[in-house]
Amino acid sequence: MKRSTRKQITLFVAENQSFEIEKVREKFNIDQFKLIKTHITLCREDELEQFEKVIINLNKLDFKSFFLKIGKPILFSNDNGVLLPIIGNTETFIALRNKILNGIIENPRNQEPHITLKYLYSTMQKKNQLQNRLQLK
Repeated sequence: MKRSTRKQITLFVAENQSFEIEKVREKFNIDQFKLIKTHITLCREDELEQFEKVIINLNKLDFKSFFLKIGKPILFSNDNGVLLPIIGNTETFIALRNKILNGIIENPRNQEPHITLKYLYSTMQKKNQLQNRLQLK
């Protein structure tokens, strides 16, 4: 089976702070858990079409580390997903996005930072999860 790839810019959660989240992701979203560690997507694929300009902006960055506060889990996408929203001040996250996308996207969309714990991406995943719940094989 051919795996599709996509480009995105990602903020990874420090390993010493992601242990509990990783246990949840491993249990409820094993495919995503195997694919990528706990993260917050900073820029999505459709925002990176001018990738050469993005690289130039990344190389010009002078940004200090910052902290984001994680909220309580919430359901989304007709209860097919669970995420941890970033709560409180997200100005630094927004400023970082704007610097990366400077000269590429005039008004970047308002992206709500979050960590996805569980999301069923395809009909096959939904069918497999239902079969697992019902213990059908």
